[in-house]
Amino acid sequence: MRPLIPIFAILTVLAADPSSDQVRQAWPSAAGLVVQIGASDGAFLADLARGGRRLVHGLAADEEVTARLRQALHQAGVHPAASVATWAGPGLPYADRLVNVLIIDRDACPATPDDELRRVVAPGGTILARSKGSWAVITIPRPDTLGDWNHFDGGADGNAVGADREVGPIHALQWMDNGRDLRWMKTGPEGGNQGNLRVSGRYCLIDATVDGGKVDAKTRLPPRVELDCRDAANGLPLWSVPREPGVAGRRWSLAVAGGKVFTWLKAGADAAILDLATGAVIGSLPGTAPSTAKGNLDGESVVVRATADGVWVGHGATASCFGPDGTLRWRFERPGRELDFTVVDGATKRVYLVVSVPGRDDRGNPSHAYWGRWPASTAVESVTALDAASGRLLWESTDAASVEIGVNAKTKKPILRTIGQLLPVGDRLVCFSGVAIASSGSGSITVLDAATGKLVHDLGQAVKPNYNISMYSAVVRDGAVWFNGAFNNIWRLDPVAGKIEQVFSHSWNHRCTRMVATPDWLIASQTSFLDKTLAGPQVSVARSGCALSGVPAAGQMFFGPHVCACTSHLDGFLAFSPRPAPAPVDDTSRLVRLAGRALALPATASATASATTPLTRLWSGFTVAQDVTDAQQTIAGWTFTVRPNLHRLEATGPAGSWSFTAGARLGHSLAVVGGLVVIGAHDGRVHGLDLATGAERWRRLVAPAESLIVLNGQLASRWPVFGVADLGDGLVVASAGTHAELDGGIRVEAIRAATGEAVWARTLHKDPSVYGPGGKGGTPIISRTLINAAPTVIDGHITIAGGHHLGTFSFAPTESQADLDKRFAIPPSKGK
Repeated sequence: MRPLIPIFAILTVLAADPSSDQVRQAWPSAAGLVVQIGASDGAFLADLARGGRRLVHGLAADEEVTARLRQALHQAGVHPAASVATWAGPGLPYADRLVNVLIIDRDACPATPDDELRRVVAPGGTILARSKGSWAVITIPRPDTLGDWNHFDGGADGNAVGADREVGPIHALQWMDNGRDLRWMKTGPEGGNQGNLRVSGRYCLIDATVDGGKVDAKTRLPPRVELDCRDAANGLPLWSVPREPGVAGRRWSLAVAGGKVFTWLKAGADAAILDLATGAVIGSLPGTAPSTAKGNLDGESVVVRATADGVWVGHGATASCFGPDGTLRWRFERPGRELDFTVVDGATKRVYLVVSVPGRDDRGNPSHAYWGRWPASTAVESVTALDAASGRLLWESTDAASVEIGVNAKTKKPILRTIGQLLPVGDRLVCFSGVAIASSGSGSITVLDAATGKLVHDLGQAVKPNYNISMYSAVVRDGAVWFNGAFNNIWRLDPVAGKIEQVFSHSWNHRCTRMVATPDWLIASQTSFLDKTLAGPQVSVARSGCALSGVPAAGQMFFGPHVCACTSHLDGFLAFSPRPAPAPVDDTSRLVRLAGRALALPATASATASATTPLTRLWSGFTVAQDVTDAQQTIAGWTFTVRPNLHRLEATGPAGSWSFTAGARLGHSLAVVGGLVVIGAHDGRVHGLDLATGAERWRRLVAPAESLIVLNGQLASRWPVFGVADLGDGLVVASAGTHAELDGGIRVEAIRAATGEAVWARTLHKDPSVYGPGGKGGTPIISRTLINAAPTVIDGHITIAGGHHLGTFSFAPTESQADLDKRFAIPPSKGK
């Protein structure tokens, strides 16, 4: 065994086998994913799972140990918060950086390489390893290449460019929490406020109204308004605090810095300071209570900026600066005015803000920043610069005030200069205003001298808008200002020369998503990754809500829910990895034949499954495209009840009653063929069970490889199986995957029910669309592809149909892989 000591810092040495208390000492957090390699003690696993925040997974050496541990976990009432699978090694069945705590007895399990242990543990996570009788606690360091995203627009300077150097084009799903049916669209949570995410180290903050899920097929739970904190590596819950609707969902009103969270929790109250690790309220920012009649935040005009040195708040007629502990340092006031779009430039130690005259525009909206998708002030009086440390007025300029800059050719109404973003760029300050759907902006750009406020460039209405041309948001990188608009248009502004150049144009409507960037990529559309030559792939698998963006941080791309039916997107709170999926396993290792002993388990649900805990709250709603509520069906005189969240199938028929427990959630759709029940599971496997006894006769891996992620608070394969269908002639068909553009696509197998052997396999896969440099050339963009669902068989054709924007695809078993590849490489006809 190669030593771990040179690679990791050993914090302590334990003298005996670890108890659950010793594990808690090694990993003080009450939440996270805990894995034990070589699990053998059900009581140990059960104790780790108590408390409702940890997800515990044991890897057992053989089927007998797995059966014994599953029975123990059921009896302890903790299944499936604690679950077990049989593992043959040496590779671990987890995605990269997924696990928080990995426990391994090296004396008993010497074969797994050290690199494999490091691969699966998240930065900041722990390996608890025994070697030669001693236990060492080893912490995985956080690479310098990972970045945070602490504000809605990235940093305190309002520039949506992150520092992460590992983020790149999406290849694989890391975790997903979708508490609603993808097909509900407009009846689900509104898209505009759902992607307000912050990522700081281990912590992923979600500011959203979360769908409450289902009690049963007809009864829904009310939505929850809360500030939710998840583990960025796996989406598991860390803490949650309630918020009042009047202060929730305001995009610029939430900031993170120095291990603290700054935001509002209650109407009429000052902004709170929360501990990032626990969610505990540890202070407040005095004098920041909203001044509106109901004490609510006024649209999007409230801004919080935070760094390790201080906190700056702009709301109403006041801009304030506080120490990190909430001590007031200074306050700047302009009675009768609104102070909008506050940014803090760390390079020059200045605060910039827009002074607006309150009022209403000709549509009845506030003339200062309001809650449109692209807020802008149509009543700019001045742009002001303050000293960040003292609040001293440095300059005030009227050179970017809202004056008439043109006339609308259609309405004959004047076009006013507006401001929606302030962007410091070296010795320049760019005043940018987008123009798009639900925006009060005019598309104007003004450049000021950052030291004096004097006008440098007045670019007027920089882009003449129409249906195909608009301006969304801007970012600063490499000394230039980049801004995007509908139909994949990107412009570059040189703030020194005052020159605007359209550098990218592609005739496909990428909808209303904000552009963000990293040092290596411009990230726009849904979702394009453009390198320094403006070439790169577009992976049409996810997007956040309207006028929101994906978040590049922690080596991943994060998204929130949306209400858009324009593309075959996955929906929910999502994290994607740029790392490719593992290589497919050898086909000879896919099938496991079993002795067929039925496992006797308690007839009732475990206490954990029936209780409401932070973990079980994630088990409601949908997983990708499958409802995870219980479902019942009758086939061949047998009544089958599938309880997905319990990993359990219950059957009652002529020969009596039995139950079967899998290693993950079960799919609803099953088939009865020749005395066997065949059912799929979310761990990528299909099980063949004896119809009379429920004994497992065989188990087959349909997923391309072993790679577990977290879906709605439980472990699942990157390639879950949502169901099987009777293909005739003693065959069943199963499909494993999530999306045709993720993880190599959706793998489909025809399986002989009697033996578990595959007769044929196909892959439903679409490569990402690719742009050439500057958007030239490339491959066709296909907005409708396919999201996996339980297959059906009609007239001999296999159909995977999520419906509506989820896509539908039908094919005959006789179609070759080459024929299927051709069909996925061209735009579909009527969604097929």
